[in-house]
Amino acid sequence: MRELPATTAIEPCASCKRPLALVRMASRRRAYRLHNVLDLIGTLHGIATIILVLAFALTGMEALTFAKAITILLFVIASILLTDGVLSLKTGIDKTWDIIRRGPRARIHGLAKVGCGVAGFGLTMIGLAL
Repeated sequence: MRELPATTAIEPCASCKRPLALVRMASRRRAYRLHNVLDLIGTLHGIATIILVLAFALTGMEALTFAKAITILLFVIASILLTDGVLSLKTGIDKTWDIIRRGPRARIHGLAKVGCGVAGFGLTMIGLAL
């Protein structure tokens, strides 16, 4: 049996190649949970988006500043989608939320993610030109 990696290590899954990390559970001192790093980044992206929208609504943030910040967040989500899509195409395994697909359906979802990631990068370029 393999040893568990250090809590700071990020290693790829043996079957789907997605980056995995051990994260200490807040409720238990010695308990760890294995997380997909792409999902963790997506969760942080969602929290950052909510905070940004609230900051725009409740403060005097200028529209251009808001648009630039959204551009940065769009770059992050486009990177996640593109990475996840390429891994789905390469391995034939797709994980979206808690649904795992294999084979041709996984590759179709991977292709859709790649397309959305490329579109996100295109919108990022437009946002940077503002």
